[in-house]
Amino acid sequence: MTTIKDVAKKAGVSPSTVSRVIKGNQRISEATISKVKKVMEELNYFPNTAARTLITNQTYKIGLVLKGSEEPIRLNPFYINVLLGISEECNQHGYGTQTTVSNNMDDLKEEVFKMMKQRMVDAFILLYSKNDDPIKQMLMEENMPFIVIGKPTSDSDYKFTHIDNNNVLASENLTQHVINQGVDEILFITEKGNFEVSKDRIKGFEKIVSQHNINYQIIETNSERKSILNFIQGQQARLKDPNIKQAIISLDAMLHLAILSVLYELNIEIPNDILTATFNDSYLTEIASPPQTCIDIKPRLLGQQAGNAILKILNKREQNVIELVIIDTELVIRKSTQR
Repeated sequence: MTTIKDVAKKAGVSPSTVSRVIKGNQRISEATISKVKKVMEELNYFPNTAARTLITNQTYKIGLVLKGSEEPIRLNPFYINVLLGISEECNQHGYGTQTTVSNNMDDLKEEVFKMMKQRMVDAFILLYSKNDDPIKQMLMEENMPFIVIGKPTSDSDYKFTHIDNNNVLASENLTQHVINQGVDEILFITEKGNFEVSKDRIKGFEKIVSQHNINYQIIETNSERKSILNFIQGQQARLKDPNIKQAIISLDAMLHLAILSVLYELNIEIPNDILTATFNDSYLTEIASPPQTCIDIKPRLLGQQAGNAILKILNKREQNVIELVIIDTELVIRKSTQR
């Protein structure tokens, strides 16, 4: 069986250097990391996680905390790609991941508490940002390493790392594009909940529509198709009025999918009757009929940066590795906004 000493000998480094490469130590040069990993592959060497755990008192697992129900998250391209990015980055450095999901904040907090107290993970990544979040407060009080995918919500939030997009600017760009197509009225449909991403996208939307003579509504709904159907049925006469050029912008691709389904059922044609656009590019927006204009928020890169950030904290063994990492977004124009 290949040992860490075998890898070190062939790579021409010390066993401790191989160990630091496996742990993802940022102080080792890229050339050394590349050389050691290449030898590990050649020798088919895999670190003994159980042995490492006993020696270092670490689990080599990162806890991922998601707010929502399991089924929508499992189907949501945003979460799929964020989780993929996190896993890619963590796996490169010998870490695995463990996910907990719940719609109920009390249940979610209890599960995170159990994972922390039973030492099931070494650190956490929160895949949401919410004001007055009890889980975030608990992790801070327990001095547990964690980062957030999302924006800071208070002054105290600047004490730890956040990975985010500039959702205000992204929404401004999307809204301006829609207005440039000559619309008279825009509906912005968002989900209920006090989440920072919703606030920022609404803020960007309102900033741009206020600069133009555009009628608009901001509609809060849940993601259930029935609720969306009831609302759009109430707007159906206006949506079909040839004298009113309307558009719908939705908060994210999953909500947008339900909106497209309702528009199809009511024979409201895109883009002839109405323009549609959303956030988060994925196969859902690309293969929709017609393909949907959207903002690409780069979820896989968000995940990779989150994985990199939490490993920095673990390697330095201190929470005060503080960063605010902003991932650029991109406007993707498709047929849904082209008359």
